[in-house]
Amino acid sequence: MNLFSQLQSAGAQSARETAERQRQQAEWMERKAKGLSKRRSGLADALRRRLPTTADTAITLDEIRALLTDIDYIDSGLSAALSYGVNAKEFARTGEKYSYCYYRHPVAEKGSS
Repeated sequence: MNLFSQLQSAGAQSARETAERQRQQAEWMERKAKGLSKRRSGLADALRRRLPTTADTAITLDEIRALLTDIDYIDSGLSAALSYGVNAKEFARTGEKYSYCYYRHPVAEKGSS
């Protein structure tokens, strides 16, 4: 293989790698724009289904962990999902810092004000 063909091959490989990086970046930006990442979306869905709906029945972080024993997650992922849900006003928290209790806002039925 001569030098010219080696340079052509290296250029083609570089172009393929650049295209793959751009594809991955575009996919990530699309997920980010939707407010989801692969890891957090399953955890957030589980939180939406399992958290209580009133402040009177709000549960602590330890109780939430007990509800999620069937899901593989990391603690930072749980904290991020809860923070994201609170900021998006899907979940609410009561209590003092380091001892918050969490609950989800009830979903309004269609047709009601």
